[in-house]
Amino acid sequence: MSPRNLSDVSHFCEENSNEITTAALNIALHNFKWRILTYVFFNATFLCNLNIFLKTYNQGVVVGNALVEPRIDGKIQQLVLFCDDIVGITLALDSLPNQFDETGKIIVICQSPISWKCSAEEAMRSFWSVKITNVVFLKKEVFVMAYTYMPVYNEQCEISDPIPLFGLKPCIINATKCGVFDKKLDNLNKCKIVVSTLIRRPFMIINNGIPEGADGHLLLLIMERLNATLEVIIPGNHNYWGKLDSNGTWSGSLGDVYYGAANISMTSAALTASIISYFQISIPYRSTNVVWISHPPKALSPALKLLHPFKPSTQIALGIIFFIVIACVLFVSSKKMWLLCCRRVRTTKKKTSLLFNTWMICIGVPIAHLPSTSTFLSLIVLWIWYCFLIRTFYQVWLINSLQGKFYLDGFEKIDEAIEAGYDIGGGIFLKEYFVDYPYIYNNWKETVSLNVTLHEISEGSNFIAATIYDLAKSLMNFEKINVHFLAEKVVVSPSVLFFNKNSPLVAPINELLQQLTESGFVEKISRNYFTHNVVKNPTQIREPINIENYTGCYMVLLGGWIISILCCMAEICFRKIFNKF
Repeated sequence: MSPRNLSDVSHFCEENSNEITTAALNIALHNFKWRILTYVFFNATFLCNLNIFLKTYNQGVVVGNALVEPRIDGKIQQLVLFCDDIVGITLALDSLPNQFDETGKIIVICQSPISWKCSAEEAMRSFWSVKITNVVFLKKEVFVMAYTYMPVYNEQCEISDPIPLFGLKPCIINATKCGVFDKKLDNLNKCKIVVSTLIRRPFMIINNGIPEGADGHLLLLIMERLNATLEVIIPGNHNYWGKLDSNGTWSGSLGDVYYGAANISMTSAALTASIISYFQISIPYRSTNVVWISHPPKALSPALKLLHPFKPSTQIALGIIFFIVIACVLFVSSKKMWLLCCRRVRTTKKKTSLLFNTWMICIGVPIAHLPSTSTFLSLIVLWIWYCFLIRTFYQVWLINSLQGKFYLDGFEKIDEAIEAGYDIGGGIFLKEYFVDYPYIYNNWKETVSLNVTLHEISEGSNFIAATIYDLAKSLMNFEKINVHFLAEKVVVSPSVLFFNKNSPLVAPINELLQQLTESGFVEKISRNYFTHNVVKNPTQIREPINIENYTGCYMVLLGGWIISILCCMAEICFRKIFNKF
């Protein structure tokens, strides 16, 4: 470089560095968060501005350029870029898309003294090509000028012309009014947003092109708030969430997003590590329970329905109480104890009726007379009251028990199904939850259609499938089939929206989702569709009582007759024997 050129460079630095660097410094100091590292990249031959910035900016920085790439932990959220011209800016931006956070803030300083080399129009087009919207572009004209742009400016969905940020002088002089990063994409001016989704009750239902359901209703609210035109598409031949095929291509709803056919995928898909590595996700707006399902257990015998109103523990407790009462009566009715009781309560009546009266009260038959002695009367009345309560509670639930369909206990843990030799599988992405469980991971059988899988399981297939609880429950009710849910859950997975990497829609949609979630609106919508808009399963509807429902009653009645006949015959035989002697 000649002495004259060196002199020109030195003169340019002295003349321009102070003002444009001060503007960049004040904007960074008043808009960047100090707890977050600021990345400073340079692709320039004029380093005077860079040197002044680094000497004055007293916050944490990481410096790099095209030749020296800094170590970046996570996404870049704050960036200052020094370049000579538009070509340098474009080259620098092309290396950033996979590293820059679309919600981050970027300050770009174009240092060329030649106006056309720092064209604001070309700069804005370069920013939009990599979907960077939260940007301030600084260049030196007569004064230091700052520009930004609106990504969706009109109904033709075109970006705006460069928008000058007037009033930058107070920021340069006394560091006031430096807030220059306004919200972008909160009004899309009726531009079209394409959403790829699946018809899955109760999450998404399409009626005449209008989405309904828990996810559909939420999607309409988001599009209305963004002032966007919604277009819903269904994946062609792959009516499922999507997967990464062996040839490296994506299919399904996620494939629509990956290849640009859709802006958003809304499928309530389970969130796994492989999806996050390929797609941008929104904040969680709902939690999804992933559970195991198996075939229904064997039905409870109609003869045992009489025992169903009481739980097994209650049945045991009542049985113990009954035998304790009978044992006490037999004990009190013994000769020595009866004489002792008679002396205590001052009575001489015979004991023959005490046991009989106790049994009659228990089975609900009225007794002929009550004891005249107050002590025995109190015992009898207390026993009547207790038997009345138990019998009343039992009768209240007895009709429901006779009409209902009940099943024996099925599998409760996945280990029980593995020991029984059942096959295990589900959606391809759910397999990743079992990386630490080699047996399940290595023997996983992939399923494509949940509808087909549920029908096969309901018919008795020895297969345990992992799926989303609300989705399986809705299909169960709608298809009128019955399956068994294991008590052991696979995981509680957050529900999110899926975007392509560095999508500018993530930030405004996240803001809306946060407002709707914190206000409880998402929960209310979900509860409405999960609990009210469900077709009842016929197995949950009470059926008319028929002769089969009374099997247990007839068995008890028949057993009572047999015991009565046997007791009568025994009494006759023993009386004849007794009379002989």
